[in-house]
Amino acid sequence: MTKENYLISVDEAVKIIDQSCSPKNSSDIKNSDLALGDFTFEAIDSPLAMPPFRQSSMDGYALRMHASKEYTIIGEVKTGDSIDLAMEKGQAVRIFTGAAVPTQADTIVIQEHVTRKHDTITLEHAVESNQNIRQTGEQFQIGDTLLEKGTQLTPAALGILSTIGIKQVKVFKKPKIAIVVTGNELVSPGLSLELGQVYESNSISLKSLLNHMGYPCSVIYIPDDYKTTVRLIEQASAQNDLILLSGGISVGDYDFVGKALIELGVAPLFYKVRQRPGKPLFFGKKAYTIFFALPGNPASTLSCFYVYVIPALRQLSGAAQPKSMRLKLKLSQEYHKSVLRAEFLKAHIEGEHVHILDRQSSSMILDFSKANALAYVPEEVTFLQKGALVEVVVLPHI
Repeated sequence: MTKENYLISVDEAVKIIDQSCSPKNSSDIKNSDLALGDFTFEAIDSPLAMPPFRQSSMDGYALRMHASKEYTIIGEVKTGDSIDLAMEKGQAVRIFTGAAVPTQADTIVIQEHVTRKHDTITLEHAVESNQNIRQTGEQFQIGDTLLEKGTQLTPAALGILSTIGIKQVKVFKKPKIAIVVTGNELVSPGLSLELGQVYESNSISLKSLLNHMGYPCSVIYIPDDYKTTVRLIEQASAQNDLILLSGGISVGDYDFVGKALIELGVAPLFYKVRQRPGKPLFFGKKAYTIFFALPGNPASTLSCFYVYVIPALRQLSGAAQPKSMRLKLKLSQEYHKSVLRAEFLKAHIEGEHVHILDRQSSSMILDFSKANALAYVPEEVTFLQKGALVEVVVLPHI
C-alpha cells in the first residue's frame, strides 16, 4: 500500500462534512430589504391569492359580450382604480394593463384590434371569453407554500415577499466566522519586506469572499509560538461557529496548529485528502464549532474554500440545498494528469466549453484571478481528450 492510500478521498471528505454540519436552531427577524442571501427559517405560505382580483393583461377594452361587433363605451378603469362598473350586454369599458376587470366583463380586446369612433368601438376580429384576463389566483392561491424552509433569499425571492405584502422575514441566524492566520514569514501589504518574508494574502482573499457572500468575519493573526497559538484559537472558538485556519497545519517544527487543535479537544474528522491542490486539509469539530485548517499556499486555500468550506457554510446557514453549483462542460484541450490524486484545476468557462488555465501549482495564485471555475478530474482519471465532458465547480463570485 502506497502512502497515498492512507489519505481520504474527495467523496469521503464531502460526505463527512455533509454529516457534520447543521444550523443552530436560532433565527433572526429581518426587514426583507436587508435579508438578501439569508435562508428562510420556516416555510412561507401566501396570505393572499395572486393576482388578488381578475386583472387585465393588456391595454384595451373590457367587454360584456353580445352578438354584434359594436360596443358602447360606458367608462374607464385605470390601474389602481377601486371601482367595479356595472355593465350590460353590448357595453365596453376602457381598461389598462394591471387594472381590475369589472365583474360582469367577459373578455378584453386589445386596443389595436378595434376601431373607435367617439364612444363606440367596432371589433376587427372575433373574440372569445376570458381573453387577456389574468384570473384570480392564476399564479398562486391563499395558503400555497411559496418558499420552502431553507430557501435562499435571492432578489426574486425577496420580490415574492414584497408581492404578498411581507415586510419582515424569519431567517436562520448567520454563523459567526473567524479567519486565523499563522506564520512569522507573513507581512501585511504596505510594509517593507525583509529577506525570507512574503506578503500575506489568504486573509484578504477569504474575507472578501465571505463578505461578498454576505458573511462578516473577524481576522486574527498569530505568530509561530505554540502557547499563543493555543490561547488565540481557544478564544476564537469560544466566540465563533466556524474557524478558518490558514497555514501551520503541516508537520514542520513551527507548524503548531495541529498540535494546538488536539490540545483544545477538537475532534479530527479527517486530515489530508487525495487531491491536488490542498492535500493537507484538516476538518474537525468541537461541540458546535466547525474547524477547517486550510493549507497555507494561496491556490490551495482558495480551492479548498470553494470545494469544501462553502457547502459547509451554507449548511450552517440553514440552506436546504447547500452544494455549490456544478456543471458538465466540454474540455477545450487535451489534459494529462501526472499524479494519482483528484485534481481541482483553475479554469475558465467559455460558452459550452471549459479551458484549463496555466500555472496550476498550489503556490501560484495569478491564474486564479482569471478563473471562473474549477475543473474536477477524479483520481482514477489520467487522461481527458479534447471535447470530453468534465465536471466544473462554478465560482460564486462570478
